Amino acid sequence: MPEFRIYRLSADWVISPGESPRRLGSVFLYQDRVLAVADGSSSGRVAEELRASLPESARIVVEEHAYPGCAILPGLINAHTHLELSGWNRGFTEGQALWDWIPTVVVFRRSAAYRPAEALHRGIQECVAGGACGIVDIAQPGWPAWWLETVFPQQHLSSQPCPRVLSLLECIAVREDVVGALPARVDAHRRACALLGVDPGISPHAPYTVPPAVLRQLVSYANARALPVAIHLAETTEEGEFLQHQTGPFDKMFAELGINVRSLFGIGTSWAEYITILSQSRPLLVVHGNYLTSLERSLLRRLARRAAVVFCPRTHCRFGHARYPLDDYLAAGIPVILGTDSRATNPDLSILRELQTVRELFPHLPAAQILAMATSQPAKVLGWRGWGYLRDGASAQITVVKLGDQFAERDPLEAVLSPQTTVRAVWIDGQAAYSADNDN
Repeated sequence: MPEFRIYRLSADWVISPGESPRRLGSVFLYQDRVLAVADGSSSGRVAEELRASLPESARIVVEEHAYPGCAILPGLINAHTHLELSGWNRGFTEGQALWDWIPTVVVFRRSAAYRPAEALHRGIQECVAGGACGIVDIAQPGWPAWWLETVFPQQHLSSQPCPRVLSLLECIAVREDVVGALPARVDAHRRACALLGVDPGISPHAPYTVPPAVLRQLVSYANARALPVAIHLAETTEEGEFLQHQTGPFDKMFAELGINVRSLFGIGTSWAEYITILSQSRPLLVVHGNYLTSLERSLLRRLARRAAVVFCPRTHCRFGHARYPLDDYLAAGIPVILGTDSRATNPDLSILRELQTVRELFPHLPAAQILAMATSQPAKVLGWRGWGYLRDGASAQITVVKLGDQFAERDPLEAVLSPQTTVRAVWIDGQAAYSADNDN
């Protein structure tokens, strides 16, 4: 007799972007898909209809998972992080300049404390505990070996569901010998991703580490293979000074690191030139974009269907940047999605906390618009079909949050963004991946 095991997740609220929240709702999961979504008045009927849709000889088991005081959301997506830095132990100085912070990362990666395989495993666990079902990671060249050492065995030997990971190989070209090696590195990364069940992509690091000529080569490679591209862009105003004149603190930083970049970088380049080169990328993630002007925003607006800006709210605040131009991006119709950045700049990797920080920094924005920044918007830009919504046939990615605010009854969307709200459970591909009850 065939057996069909269906999971029924029920909570005070079921919330899906673009729809009214369902009171006392249920989500029915089978394998890696959402079978049905129902409110309190119809969930019993839906269960009976599911039973009636199969022959009498079939055995249907409905396993109940009740989450009182909670809201069920589409699985959240952390659109930017550096998992290999999850073992960071150097602390962080509030308001530290980026060009002072980068050398500390270089030193850390050369130290005995840098154990990237352990960090990768720990970072994934922390992302999931923070509500993420999907992760966009900036990977270093040693990534496949680290994945095989920790994540791959855990996933396959214990049947532990793993979040969907887009692994973007970080490309840095500040030395002539490295430039020639990049194509082989990207090829190897793409093949490793195919073997390990991970989505591949490319991340030219930043304008001060990837000259325009190399960026053109990387974008051409990515376009020919339909690979996503991400770049750290306009993170500081001093970055623009380096591009224009090869002066300022970034030039000094390279000199102190013993790196001569003058043979690779010309003067007179700009963020607009970089965006123009990147304009053929599908999709394109512009990470940070803290200081882009109206000129660069107008260029990005033309790419809005296949590009997004990635905002990392708590990292932005810790570096002491000027107010983030979120309103300008939204007014221009440029999608904004959220990431945690790394443990080297953030106290944790909770994407829920990033959502809550956006609410704190931008209290005038509609709660639904903020929630979309970690659900439907990144799913659309990344092309992750079935993600970002809760509806029949959707991908079975679920984040359950415990509502801690007193106005949950009248405004559950605002309650999700309340700082008292925490992650209660995470389901990945229709399997329970995290429960706060088991969190030590």
